[in-house]
Amino acid sequence: MEAGGRENLMSYVPRLYPFLQKTEYDWNYTTVEQKYACRESKGVCRWPSGHVLGGSSSINVMTYVRGNRKVFDSWAKAGNPGWKYEEVLPYFKKSEDQRNPTYAADTRHHGTKGHLAVSDIGYESVFGQAFVAAAKEIGLEERDINGEMQTGVMKYQGTISNGIRASTSKAFLEPVRDRKNLHIITESEATKLIFDSSGNIATGVEYTRHGKRGKVVRATKEVILSAGVIKSPQILALSGLGPKDDLDRLGIPVVKDLPVGRGLTDHSVVVLMFRVNRSSALTTPEMIRRYVHNSTGPLSSSSVVAVAFFGTPFPGSFPNAQISAFNSILSDDDVWSLAVIGVRPRSRGTLKLKSSDPRTPPQIDPNYYADESDMTTMIGALKQAFKLSRTPPLRKYNFTYDRSFHKLCSHIGDHNSDSYLRCLVVNYTQSALHGTGTCRMGSRRDPWSVVDSTLRVKGTNNLRVIDASVMPEIVNGNTAAATIMIAEKGAQYIIDFYSP
Repeated sequence: MEAGGRENLMSYVPRLYPFLQKTEYDWNYTTVEQKYACRESKGVCRWPSGHVLGGSSSINVMTYVRGNRKVFDSWAKAGNPGWKYEEVLPYFKKSEDQRNPTYAADTRHHGTKGHLAVSDIGYESVFGQAFVAAAKEIGLEERDINGEMQTGVMKYQGTISNGIRASTSKAFLEPVRDRKNLHIITESEATKLIFDSSGNIATGVEYTRHGKRGKVVRATKEVILSAGVIKSPQILALSGLGPKDDLDRLGIPVVKDLPVGRGLTDHSVVVLMFRVNRSSALTTPEMIRRYVHNSTGPLSSSSVVAVAFFGTPFPGSFPNAQISAFNSILSDDDVWSLAVIGVRPRSRGTLKLKSSDPRTPPQIDPNYYADESDMTTMIGALKQAFKLSRTPPLRKYNFTYDRSFHKLCSHIGDHNSDSYLRCLVVNYTQSALHGTGTCRMGSRRDPWSVVDSTLRVKGTNNLRVIDASVMPEIVNGNTAAATIMIAEKGAQYIIDFYSP
């Protein structure tokens, strides 16, 4: 059951991903006012989220990054048996169809028989080459960041198949959509879970379709909630599973007192724009012809061309910062950008219902930089980005920071100073669209967990949550690959549970 519709043709073209946001394919959420972020927009941050079959995998930037082994080991140590790196690695490999022969040869870390295509950038990028060379200049090694070691730099890999976006809908649903035991309904928004008279056993879902409320579908075995970091906790809370005080305030009968929405964690990003002496025209007739005829050229890939992971202020094998190198999206101008991301945030936020009406979006508070260490990390990462910008491989293209994109900080002279960088963070931070943790996984005794290690909602039967919301600690990188791994592992739990 999908609240949105099916993907449109624009979603097939990787380079057009920005034009899918702020449309009917996006829930178009916003946060509550942030004290230390998004001040350019009065503290309100945009929070795009896929409102379409395939969810956010149908509108995202398609970057394939798994995260560090130490994150998954920490999941297991927190009371989640079966989630150590060595135990989740087979599920990363199971879904993967690695198209790079060098990476595919590393059969310990990569798979080639899965449904999810993972491929290199679809054209030769001058910026990608220069960025990798620049990262080497400051001491990073070029390597497969999804292999043995994450710290380093790599040319972009994304979930793209022969120049076409490989969303989870295209990769996993499309090949089996004619199965007799699979029925896909779109434009059908789940609004409430239905329980039996005991309040323990989930028996179905109430939903709205084409404006008609109160429609019901019954479950013969289980209800699987995979609505994402915002909608999954919202649906649980509307159904009476959530913090008792919050539910009482809205007059929602309490089924289970659970800390739903209490672990919201997101990566934050600051984008630096640089002028270069090279134009990258993407909309020429030749570029369009290449894509239309054989799905090649710049339109066949994301605007991300390379990615680096590193530690700040200290280097190490467990990076807390990421820099993604972006070409211009579609314009012919001479701008390249560095997206600087803090990937091991300590700040935790909340998601709460505003109303018992499912049509009212919930209150999203990521609480960016509430922990000062996150600010320190971001300032250190921005310094590394500017250090990169001064290396010969980028200076070759007259790689020059353009302050005009950050006018609210123009009163501070030195753009390398801590005061200028803090100004950038407070005013120009955006969500990296990596929200997690609102239905946190944990042991039965963990007071902050919502689901157990097999993803079953605590205190209930026949109900699981299987999406990014269950991550007990956010992965230190883009979250899509780990979310798909969770889906693979969750599917195996269900198969094992019902196997004789």
